[in-house]
Amino acid sequence: MSSFLLNILLLFICGQMVMCQDVYRAAIIGNGKPHTKNYASLIHEAAKLNADILLLETVKDKNFESCGRCDNNYDEIVKAVSTAAKETAIYVGVHVYEKITCNRHEDIVRSNLIFNRNGDIISVSRKPLNKANCNSTYSNSTSFSTDFGVKFGVLMEEDILNAQDINLSNYIILGSRPRNSGKLHASQLVSSWAFISKINVVSTNGIYGNTGAAMKSNNIIVKEIKKNGNNKPKLQSSSYDLPELARSVKLDLELAMQGYKENVCFEEVCCHFYLRLAGKGNSDVSYNIGVHTGTMDVGSQTVATRGCVLVACAGSDQSCSVLSGNSLDVTFKTISISSNFSQDSKQFPILQTTDVKNIKFDQQNGINNRQVNMEIHECNNVLNFGIISIESKPIDRSSEQFIDFSSYISSENVLEFFDYLWIRLRVPIFIVSIYILEMM
Repeated sequence: MSSFLLNILLLFICGQMVMCQDVYRAAIIGNGKPHTKNYASLIHEAAKLNADILLLETVKDKNFESCGRCDNNYDEIVKAVSTAAKETAIYVGVHVYEKITCNRHEDIVRSNLIFNRNGDIISVSRKPLNKANCNSTYSNSTSFSTDFGVKFGVLMEEDILNAQDINLSNYIILGSRPRNSGKLHASQLVSSWAFISKINVVSTNGIYGNTGAAMKSNNIIVKEIKKNGNNKPKLQSSSYDLPELARSVKLDLELAMQGYKENVCFEEVCCHFYLRLAGKGNSDVSYNIGVHTGTMDVGSQTVATRGCVLVACAGSDQSCSVLSGNSLDVTFKTISISSNFSQDSKQFPILQTTDVKNIKFDQQNGINNRQVNMEIHECNNVLNFGIISIESKPIDRSSEQFIDFSSYISSENVLEFFDYLWIRLRVPIFIVSIYILEMM
C-alpha cells in the first residue's frame, strides 16, 4: 500500500515539474519530403528527441481536385497517427484530406487534427478545399490545452491573413495549399505574423518566436520554445517569390553613400524610401526600389496584394530573381520604408538576408488609412526588404475582367494605334469632305 502511494506521489511530482518548466519542445519534419506512409516512424523519431508535440508535413499535391487518395487514406492516416501517438505518448498534429459525398455532390475537406498522448483526437478544424457543395459543419480555428501547461490556437495556413483576436501566446499552423510560382503565399508570411503578433508559432514550414537552439535527427527538427510568448520578437529571414515590381527605380549606390530619398508611386500606392549605405564594395550587385502589385490565393479565393520593396539584382542581365545567400558586398547603414494602406488590409514585414537585427515595424491607424513604417539598421546581404499589404476582400472575377478590358482600351498602345490611324486617314477624309461640299 505504501509503495502504491509512493508511486502516486512520484507521478504527481513529475507532472508538476513538467507543468512548471517554462519551455516545451516542438518538432517538425526537417527535410521537406512527403512522408504519408511513414507517419508512425516519424512520430517515434520525434519521441526519441523528447518532443512534446510533432507536426506532420502536409503532402504538397497540385492535383487536389482528383484526390484519389482521399477515399481510403483518411481512416488509414488517423489510425496510424493515433496508434503511434499513444505508443510514444506525445501530441501530434496532422493535416488530412477527406472526400465526402452528398446528394450526388462531392466535397474535398481539409482537416486539422490534433492527437493527445493517449492517441485521442482532441481538436478538429475543417473547411472545404474549394466552394462547398455539401451542407457540412466547418470551423476555421480551434484551440486545445496540453498537460505541459500550454494552450494552443490551431489555424490553417491562410487564416493568418485574416486573424483578428490573437489572444493566445502559442499557435499551430497546419494545411499548406498548392503554390503558384510568381505569387506570394501565406506560408512565406508565418515568420512575419509571429513577429508582429509577438507570439510563438509552430508550423510545418518552421518554428518561430521565442525559441532556443535546434536539435536535428535524420528527418526531425526540434526546438525548445518559451511558453509565455514572444515579448522581444525577432523577424526571421525567409525566401519570397515576388513577381516583377509594377514600378521601380534603380538605386543610385553613390548617392546612397550620403543618404538617399526616393518616392515611387503606382496607382493608389506611394512608397517613401530612405537609404544610406555604410559600404558598397566592388560587386556587380545593384538594387531596385519600387511598388509591388499582385495577387495571392487565400483558400479558394484570390485577394490583391500591394507593397513597397527593396530587391537585389545581379548578374550580367541584372536579374532581380531570387539570388543565392552569398555575400552581396553591400552594407546598409539604414533602410527606411513607409507608406499608407487601407484599414481593410493587413500588413506584413518581409526580409530575406543572412544578417537579421535592429528591425522596427510600426503601424498607426489614421482617419481613412493606416500608416506603416519599417526600418532596419546596420545590415548586409539584403536580398529582399519591404512591406506587403494583403487586402481582406476577395477579387470579383467578373469585375476584374471588366477592369482588364478597360485597361486595355485605355492603354498607351491602343491610343498610339488611333493616333496612327488618324494621321493616315485625315488627308483622304479632307479630300472627300471637299468633294461632298462641291457636289452640294
